[in-house]
Amino acid sequence: MPEPRAQFELEVSHAHAIAEAVQKLNGVAGLDGGRYGSVNLLFPGERVSGMRRPDPRDDRHLQINVRVDISAQPDLYRLAEEIRSTARKACTELDRVDVEFSDAVDGLSAAPSKD
Repeated sequence: MPEPRAQFELEVSHAHAIAEAVQKLNGVAGLDGGRYGSVNLLFPGERVSGMRRPDPRDDRHLQINVRVDISAQPDLYRLAEEIRSTARKACTELDRVDVEFSDAVDGLSAAPSKD
């Protein structure tokens, strides 16, 4: 019988590392916090938008909600694989990463206006 794995607890530093790495990928316009902020990781005194734990008792499973930059013309299947791989490199303790494309924006229109 395999030995049980040591308990892993996702920390705010892991969440920031994952968010930063994923947002650097070509084709990612940003992470999406969901309607009414429903997609967030909550830590004492801090919130990291665009990610959540599907099972609050399993910190090795993460869902990442992404706004896609369509001006980069990404292959969504490959982009999802890149996001999973990047998240696992940023936090090697992750077993499962679900990617949800929640919105698509044109990279030029995604920039804040100067008005």
